[in-house]
Amino acid sequence: MPSPTLKPLIDMFHANGRPRVISLVVTIFGDAALPRGGEIAMTDLTAITGNIGVSPGALRTAMSRLAAEGWVEREKVGRNSLYRLSDQAREDSNSAAEIIYAADPVSHREWIVSIDQNAVDDGAAAISKSVRILPVGQRLAEVDAGRFVLLGSPLHTPKWVKDAVAPPELYDQFRALKSALAAEDLFSEAANLSPLDAMSARILIAHFWRRLILRHPFLPESFVSTEWPGLDCHAEVAAVYKVAVDAAEPYWGTPTSNPGRATIGNRFQ
Repeated sequence: MPSPTLKPLIDMFHANGRPRVISLVVTIFGDAALPRGGEIAMTDLTAITGNIGVSPGALRTAMSRLAAEGWVEREKVGRNSLYRLSDQAREDSNSAAEIIYAADPVSHREWIVSIDQNAVDDGAAAISKSVRILPVGQRLAEVDAGRFVLLGSPLHTPKWVKDAVAPPELYDQFRALKSALAAEDLFSEAANLSPLDAMSARILIAHFWRRLILRHPFLPESFVSTEWPGLDCHAEVAAVYKVAVDAAEPYWGTPTSNPGRATIGNRFQ
């Protein structure tokens, strides 16, 4: 049974219906396996996910789908199976890591405000729902036909734009993650967790943060209000994650030989 210290994080993972097992596995590969060469044994995947409350059957289904989609490759080693990231998955994971583990989550780039032309005649509410924010020079190709754009980084962003890119429910998600990390005093307790519990905590912290930050990248300050909770949440994530990583490393038994290991403890810094 996992430590009671993990209960807020585990409950958060299982909230709102069926847990996203595939997404959790993706986090495990990107956060824990990639720095160790990008491969992990099925026995370790079973132990980590099982400690979080994922059934072996749900894990097997997730791995079958990821293999079928070309995201992982499987090799039989004795009675165990070893999974490794495909070349494309490794490339995607490394790109995502630059966003997930950024030390400074506030963007200093210029952005595109993309608005659906068809929503213009339907009023402010429809316009707000149609707004997308894209970084200049990186995702310009994602601006579809039938949309117009406002280029640049505005000094005075209209409230309806702020509400569209950072709605109240997004604020609530960042606050909920910060509260879950603060519950049970996880920061002070993480160092005392067993290696498996610390690994589970590390994975869940990275998982929740990854899902937030990849879906809702941090924007220039002009796009959010002064009540924006993202920075406080980022600071809490960074602090607890580092303690969990240090406590989780003995789980593997032997130190990784990957030269990138030295950077793991410096993530978010």
